[in-house]
Amino acid sequence: MTGRQTIKGQDLYFFEDGSQSKNGSFTYDGKIMFTDEAGNIIKGQCFERDGVSYTTDTDGYLVVE
Repeated sequence: MTGRQTIKGQDLYFFEDGSQSKNGSFTYDGKIMFTDEAGNIIKGQCFERDGVSYTTDTDGYLVVE
């Protein structure tokens, strides 16, 4: 299983090697997305990672201002 997947109501992302993105970022459809510690795609939130503030839209894509 690879790519963006919805499993039991959770929106997740799996890399080509099958590993799951957790507390990371990835590019999907040419746009940056982030996952939390549990691997859920972060949607419609402002959050901080490594001292940098980010905002995602309701689909989970990084909002570029």
